Amino acid sequence: MISHVNLNCLVSITGDGTYTVFYMPEVNGKHEVSVSIQDKPIMGSPFTVLVINRREYADVGPTLHRFGQYGSKKREFKSPFGVAVDNESYIYVADSYNHRIQIFGPRGEYVSQFGSHGERKGEFNCPTDVAIDNKGRIIVCDNGNNRIQVLSRNGAFIGKFGREGTGNGFFKSPWGVATSRKNDILVADMENHRVQIFSPEGKFVSKIGSYGDRPGQFNSPCYLLVNPEDDHIYVSDSKNHRIQEFDKNGKSLRQIGCQGTGEGQFSHPRGLAIDIAGNLVIADMGNHRLQILAASGKFVKEAGSEGSGDGQLSFPESVAIMPNSGYIVVSDLSNNRIQVF
Repeated sequence: MISHVNLNCLVSITGDGTYTVFYMPEVNGKHEVSVSIQDKPIMGSPFTVLVINRREYADVGPTLHRFGQYGSKKREFKSPFGVAVDNESYIYVADSYNHRIQIFGPRGEYVSQFGSHGERKGEFNCPTDVAIDNKGRIIVCDNGNNRIQVLSRNGAFIGKFGREGTGNGFFKSPWGVATSRKNDILVADMENHRVQIFSPEGKFVSKIGSYGDRPGQFNSPCYLLVNPEDDHIYVSDSKNHRIQEFDKNGKSLRQIGCQGTGEGQFSHPRGLAIDIAGNLVIADMGNHRLQILAASGKFVKEAGSEGSGDGQLSFPESVAIMPNSGYIVVSDLSNNRIQVF
């Protein structure tokens, strides 16, 4: 075994003229690997390698940690709605009836907060969701003010767009927000029963959906995500008790689930997240549980039951996935706490 310390890799000589290169990456994602002999790249180099620290969901059940209780102090909540995590696994919570965003470290340690009740720049009226784009900007769904606000990590105001109405760029109770690889901003415009897509600067680009229960239609869409691998859009179509998938142009691709309590069935599904392997994690709010589905839509695992004990849930509202560990962050709405599974 020959060690190449400067490359942090190992090269194994097999004896038949072939070599095996071992490298232990430190983060998930796509890695570009270059292999050269005497400074000349071998055929096909560089190679793109997808690194996945695959989460084994069989162990999901008891929580790793949880924090929060009812109140207005640090690490307290009045109806935590949307949650998000950044690339360093910091946790962002839309603390709705405290009209603020709270930020926590990966183990739930308090970091900071910003926002207060109002309608001026940087003020909120019952924020329901939060997202972080690739520029590190914080996007807040300012539900009661029928607008989206864009802020820096320390809460400095950057911009805003939207007001109450039904036209393009207008909202009626916007509930969920997500961003794409290109930092486009997608909004679940709940009472207008549609998804609206905006440029990073907040300019209207396009919309998806109308009221109804047919494919591509919505009844109170609440949360959404963009799959970073293919830009497909997933929407929790809450009152139709299903998840819908669209391509990047808004074409309806499939519907997942129906109303019920069985595996792969939902009661008012809310927040959803996707892991690096394409598994979906869904806050099955009315059933007081999380459901994990494979990329194919096949049921994998459920976690949680109604209650306030460890690992129990009372109307779970939103979910996010920590990028390297795969841990699931859940806003346990009626228990006024955050749980990490």
